[in-house]
Amino acid sequence: MAEQPESDWKSEIGFSYGFMSNFSWLGPYTDRGDAFKDVDFKNKTFIGPLSVEYFHRVKPNLSLGAIFGVGMKKEDVYLIGERGGKNGESTNYYLTLMPSLKYEWMQKKHFNLYSKIALGASFGMENFKYDDASYRAHSSHSFYVNFQASPLGIESTGEKTRFFAELGVGEQGLALVGVRFRLK
Repeated sequence: MAEQPESDWKSEIGFSYGFMSNFSWLGPYTDRGDAFKDVDFKNKTFIGPLSVEYFHRVKPNLSLGAIFGVGMKKEDVYLIGERGGKNGESTNYYLTLMPSLKYEWMQKKHFNLYSKIALGASFGMENFKYDDASYRAHSSHSFYVNFQASPLGIESTGEKTRFFAELGVGEQGLALVGVRFRLK
């Protein structure tokens, strides 16, 4: 089957997993202030960012779209001092929505090179559960502006399926890998 001409497709949907997102290395939810001065957080586990992105081609090398991302961070809460030891856990979830722009600056037969930029917002939810009944479980929410800037992206050029990798900085990560599917 012949490769689908670039002009025949208008949209694509992609799924990716990133490494070292803003959430994981800038820690917008970990600035807990004096409320936790006698507490330490250990055994951190990050999941994500997992992203779904949609792009609609407006010119042969320019696409507009949106990125939706989700992630989770879990860590054990330890008390410091006389009552030291594990006392519960903290769980953070975050959702991100960002309008985006993708520019393909090199289109070859077997691969494309592109750059991508996105600017939007993230919503975070943090929950604390304690083993010691003298500490009250609580939760908090946060909202902040977020972005993704990927100056270098490479994708395979398949008829309907494209595998891709990006290097950049932002809420999708310093590096991300994924797959995209062309839609008519």
